[in-house]
Amino acid sequence: WANLKPSNELIEFDFDVNAKPHIQASQAMNAAATGRIPPDLAKTFVDGIKSMIDIEEYTDLKERIEKLEAALNGEA
Repeated sequence: WANLKPSNELIEFDFDVNAKPHIQASQAMNAAATGRIPPDLAKTFVDGIKSMIDIEEYTDLKERIEKLEAALNGEA
């Protein structure tokens, strides 16, 4: 039984996947504040949003560095 992980029940709350990250975080926090989702699940959402921002920043920086290196090497 040690391999089994607890899971959350299926929940629904207003969450706009196309909204800016700070709006999405606000939606999750509001859902927790109004009792629609547990606070730990709101934290999971906010942590996930933060991770996506970090991934986007890393990807953007990587692409920019690759373009700069290509330009410096006369490949642009």
